[in-house]
Amino acid sequence: MIMNDNLLQLESLPNEIFAGIFEFLPCPELFQAFYHLNSRFNKLLQSLPYLTLNLLTNNNNNNNDFFPYVRSLIIDRAIDINLCRFMQIRSLTLRYPTDQLLAQLISNSSLHLEHLSVNHMHVSVLNYIPNLCDKVFSNGFSKLKSCHLFEWGTIVKNSQWTILPCLYILKIGKIDLFIYKSILSSCPNLYFLQLATIISSNTSIHIRPHLNLKRIVIRTTVFVERWTDDDMNICLSYVPNLEYLSVHQPKSYTAKPLLSRPAPVCDDIDKFQQKSKNFDQLSLWYEQISNVYTNANELQLMNWGYADLDEHIDDNTGYYSKKLYQQVLANITLTDKNILEVGCGRGAGAAWCVRTYASRSYVGIDPSGDVISLCEQCYSTIPRLSFMIADLKTHLSFQNESMDVVLSIETTNIFDEIIAVKRFVDEITRVLTPNGYFVWCGLCNVDGSSLLIDYLTANNAFIIKEKVNITRNVLHALDIQNNSRVDFIDRYIQPAEQEYCRLFAGLPGTELYDNMQQGRAEYWRVVFRKKTTKKTPIV
Repeated sequence: MIMNDNLLQLESLPNEIFAGIFEFLPCPELFQAFYHLNSRFNKLLQSLPYLTLNLLTNNNNNNNDFFPYVRSLIIDRAIDINLCRFMQIRSLTLRYPTDQLLAQLISNSSLHLEHLSVNHMHVSVLNYIPNLCDKVFSNGFSKLKSCHLFEWGTIVKNSQWTILPCLYILKIGKIDLFIYKSILSSCPNLYFLQLATIISSNTSIHIRPHLNLKRIVIRTTVFVERWTDDDMNICLSYVPNLEYLSVHQPKSYTAKPLLSRPAPVCDDIDKFQQKSKNFDQLSLWYEQISNVYTNANELQLMNWGYADLDEHIDDNTGYYSKKLYQQVLANITLTDKNILEVGCGRGAGAAWCVRTYASRSYVGIDPSGDVISLCEQCYSTIPRLSFMIADLKTHLSFQNESMDVVLSIETTNIFDEIIAVKRFVDEITRVLTPNGYFVWCGLCNVDGSSLLIDYLTANNAFIIKEKVNITRNVLHALDIQNNSRVDFIDRYIQPAEQEYCRLFAGLPGTELYDNMQQGRAEYWRVVFRKKTTKKTPIV
């Protein structure tokens, strides 16, 4: 009788609870345990928008009931499988693909991919590159939003390219000026472009300026030619609205600095260096984590977390990071509201908020194209949730008074200049509705002050509704999670880059952790409410 009562209690749980639990279970085990139990579980499993399957070996399991419901598929280490068995995949990642797998991808017309990543190509399959490249740029994947073909070597154009209206993020290899112009012409809504290098070519084609491309990242290796300043000037002349240019070169080269500027002019490249070393390193930390292709359950959330002082167990599910969201949003109503999260990281927090609070819409923005690409791969199928690349220090592309809540978790510490702070505050003031909320948490001085907090406090447009010191709870969460985060960094981050990753992960023994523990810094959560402005009637 007791067992039946327990079963009855389990059955009485709402679908939202089960969906939250299922998020942390691997696909095969999830379907093996719950599929065919009853019609309710069948429908729930079939409707999950985040099912991810990571194939590391050839699948010999006869239980493939879940194949038609997988949304994100990762195929690794020369595995052959029939892609037609995955009817609903929206995100496909191929590493070391076989020639049979590439042939399927080229010939299959039933895939409705939104995200495609093909890398670590073996020399034996390089002859498939032109055909797959032609399929991508002839809009063979008509819903494609992001495409990663970065390790392919030189990109060529063998057929007539068409318009790709949905493509937002593109990462490719070495290109010449002709291909560069062709990409700009074919991808009118492209926002982020990453490439290996640009080389000269004899081309006389003329194109219109591309007005939507805002971010370019160039990553060279010792195996590719360096570009000339003339090449760079030509490239920049076609993107008048470019806001961010980042050039990464090996140590054997003379590295050009990281840029962040509204009007790119190649002659001034060496003058536009980042003023904040910490911001550069923080960007590298985000980039490193977003490029680690591991199980989606591992280090989904990167914030430091919040723990009650009597909690001591690290279950590796992001529990304490989600609890930080819960604490910050404790007294804010999100149901049926429009939410904007600035600096959304890998997107797991945004996904959790949408499922937990049933907001009307939730938009996560981040300046890193790698991070946003990963967010879309993992969570693009969740209703009411979307992601986009945006620089927090510039114009936010949202209508006036369109957001009920703007949320910032451990991001705005990068605002160490009054001009950047003013621009950011002006933008959140503009997009927030009257009586809307700006919710923030992060490191402050020992009196709870920071440049951003002080500016908002003095700003006549906002009033403080809550301001709470949660330093002890954050330190406790960092202590609990220390072993799992150290293990993650040791396994997946290169040794030369582990130091700054430990720093921004807040690990015990690092400067940021010690500053809080020894009373030189504090961690606060603050809720600001935008004042209602009365419009003077026109007489």
